[in-house]
Amino acid sequence: MSEQETQTDLIEFQKRIRKKYTRLSLFIFIIGIIFILWAFIVTLGIYIWNYSNDWALISFENWIIVVSIIIVIFVLIEIAFYSRFCSLNERKILEKKPVEFINGKRVFIYTYPKGTVGGIFSKTYIDIDEQNILRLRTLMIPPGEIWGKTE
Repeated sequence: MSEQETQTDLIEFQKRIRKKYTRLSLFIFIIGIIFILWAFIVTLGIYIWNYSNDWALISFENWIIVVSIIIVIFVLIEIAFYSRFCSLNERKILEKKPVEFINGKRVFIYTYPKGTVGGIFSKTYIDIDEQNILRLRTLMIPPGEIWGKTE
């Protein structure tokens, strides 16, 4: 799979998840509005229509507490949705090194010593399972031995 295909797959995945979370956000928003309207109706029933304080199964104060808790939970869920798929997070995903595949298997790359740049590496491929391969890159000749020390 080429780098362009990998990024295209990531963008398509992002669009599908964003669409799903947008629907969930809309559903949560509508439920929140319904609870706010219910609290308003309970308030009207008590103060305008002179119903008793507990005409809607529980007292007015308890309805306010329930609606407040539900709205706080919904706001926290929305914050979680936003933080998961904000534009900065999308850029980070696209800036990551693209996923590599060999013969339909995903390749995980581990370099030893970690963070080494330059030099000559040996590459050993190890089958992990039917879908994954480990590419073990081991430094054989450091860059200083090849080009000499640069000052």
